[in-house]
Amino acid sequence: AAERYAMVRRAHRSATRGLIVICDRWPQAHQRGYLDGPIIPPSADHLPVIGFLARLEQNLYRKMQQMRPHLTVHLVSDHSVSERRKPRGIRKEAFDARLALMAELRRINPEIRIVDASADIETVARNLFRHVWLSL
Repeated sequence: AAERYAMVRRAHRSATRGLIVICDRWPQAHQRGYLDGPIIPPSADHLPVIGFLARLEQNLYRKMQQMRPHLTVHLVSDHSVSERRKPRGIRKEAFDARLALMAELRRINPEIRIVDASADIETVARNLFRHVWLSL
C-alpha cells in the first residue's frame, strides 16, 4: 500500500502542476484483492502486528481515494478476447470477478468512461485518445 500511495501522490502532484499523467491502473478500496485493492484481510485484526498493518493499509487507501484521477477509462472485453491476446493469462472466474468489480465502480462513479477493448488496436487507441482529449 505504501508503494501505491507514493505512486498516487507523485501522479497527483504532477497533475496539479499541469502535466498529463496516464496510469494503467489506479488503486481502489472497494474490494480487497482485486484491481490494486487492499490485500490485508480484516479478519487478521486479532494479531497486533497484522492489525496495525491493516489499519495502516486502510488509512493509505482512504488518502488515495481523496486523490482521484480526473479521468478514468475502463477497457472492457469478454474473456475470449482476453484469452486470445494473453493465453492462460487469467481464469474466467477471476476475469468475471474483475468485470463485476469494474461494473460496481462505474455504478458508484458514473463518470468512468468505457472503451470496448475487443476492437482492433487502432480503434481502441483512437477511442482512448478521444476520451483524454475531451477531458482536457
